[in-house]
Amino acid sequence: MCSSDLDDDISIVFASAAFSARENSTNAAISLRRLGGASGVSSVTVAAQPGSATAGADFVFTNRPVLFLPGETNVTVLVPLVDDLLIEGDETVNLRLLNPSPGVNIGSPSNAVLTLLDDDASILVAAGAALLTESVSPPNSLIDPGEAVTVNFGLRNVDNVD
Repeated sequence: MCSSDLDDDISIVFASAAFSARENSTNAAISLRRLGGASGVSSVTVAAQPGSATAGADFVFTNRPVLFLPGETNVTVLVPLVDDLLIEGDETVNLRLLNPSPGVNIGSPSNAVLTLLDDDASILVAAGAALLTESVSPPNSLIDPGEAVTVNFGLRNVDNVD
């Protein structure tokens, strides 16, 4: 990559150390900033490494060069996301800035975490219930006001939804 800004005061940073996106979003937007000058062309590489997210199954991203054109101080990089139906909780992707063009420094924050917010849930339905014990005597197979009872019930997971 090239840079026509050969000023040591120029640096590229993540706009934040933390980004997030819902799993069912098409992309996560990652913002970069160029500090200290914008008159020339500057570049850096954004690298993504799996944290708890799985590359290819939760996100699709390889090391990506990012170019700041003359006058640009903010650039957004899109990380494509893969929506699934797995109930897995929030997952993370570790981001890092690498390989700045000559004359450009990597500033702070140079690392960031992208959190993929899980949007999946289970559909649970009642699968049956049984009244096991009652505090009234004789038992009447009804739950009476003020009565202490023990109930056994079951739930069944019938599907996952986004």
